[in-house]
Amino acid sequence: MKRDFNKIRDSEINLVKEKIRPKWQPRSYPEVYDVNVAIERFKLSLLNYYVIDAKASKKAMNCLKLAWMYRILEDSENENVFLRQALEGFNYAYFNEAFPLYNMDKFTSMYIIGELNRRLGNNDESLKWFSQIITTHGVPSKLKDRSREQRDLIKEAEQLEKGVDELNNDDVISKEDQKPKKGFFSRFFS
Repeated sequence: MKRDFNKIRDSEINLVKEKIRPKWQPRSYPEVYDVNVAIERFKLSLLNYYVIDAKASKKAMNCLKLAWMYRILEDSENENVFLRQALEGFNYAYFNEAFPLYNMDKFTSMYIIGELNRRLGNNDESLKWFSQIITTHGVPSKLKDRSREQRDLIKEAEQLEKGVDELNNDDVISKEDQKPKKGFFSRFFS
């Protein structure tokens, strides 16, 4: 992200000065960041991206990095918030920006979108993206292999979920079988 802000135009600098600088409290950062400092700096860069109206792919990558930081902190709520923002941004960028998207070719972008969908539980959508990668000619074999692995993870998770549902249904049925049945004549013979 440093490279993005090294190439900032004068008009963008003025926007940042006008909209962020008045509210900014200067800070000094350590040479080596911890996770919390990294989160603060990623949020600051995200704010700058919004102020300068940067491409959706840049904002999406920033959100993805924020999600990774929250994963390190085991804060799944914030991780999912930023994963959803990253997915939304990459989806928009895929259909509306020229490639490469934040230095990712078309197929890598497809993989990222598929993986974000998988992590957010959108398995059907994820499978569509991974299937496109697997069936498209010219995709690097490494990326096809990773897509197959992720597709298999989804299938395994669905099988496990289906198995658990069947076990739960069997438990319900067996409990119902254990209840004494009461028919019309049971009132007379109890």
